[in-house]
Amino acid sequence: MKKYIVFLIATLFCIEGFAQDEKKSKEELWNQIQTEVTENKSFKVEVTQATPFRGRTIHPSSIYSIEVRNDSLYSYLPYYGRATNIAYGGRDGLTFDAKLKSYKIDKVKDNRISLTLKADSSDDYYRYIITIFSNGSVSFDVIGVNRESISFLGDYISNQKEDSK
Repeated sequence: MKKYIVFLIATLFCIEGFAQDEKKSKEELWNQIQTEVTENKSFKVEVTQATPFRGRTIHPSSIYSIEVRNDSLYSYLPYYGRATNIAYGGRDGLTFDAKLKSYKIDKVKDNRISLTLKADSSDDYYRYIITIFSNGSVSFDVIGVNRESISFLGDYISNQKEDSK
């Protein structure tokens, strides 16, 4: 009986140690996100779902993403919705590389960062309104002049991981 009590106490101490490590890793992730977004202006988001202005949520079968590096936006996103006044065929969705016209950090709070990006593509002018949460999930809206808005959900990917490959 005494062995079981000792084993139970040892198990509880191990579980507590794992919980502290998990909390530390979440804090490290959040500090890394804050540094990359606010100071380095460098991050990537992989999309897990899209919600058009008029329509149901769509879970893309391919990998789509946006990436910000220095002063550039690399957008590789699908587009579902109505578009007006775009080039004939317009099958590229929201796929373009462009220099950022604006990179504005709106709010940095305890558990999220909100920012607004503005960029021009060859066929439209876009505003990306992005919210990055401390757990690495990301929500963003893409608003174009010639297209209905579309919302995306995704996961934060560190550009440091990409650079080390």
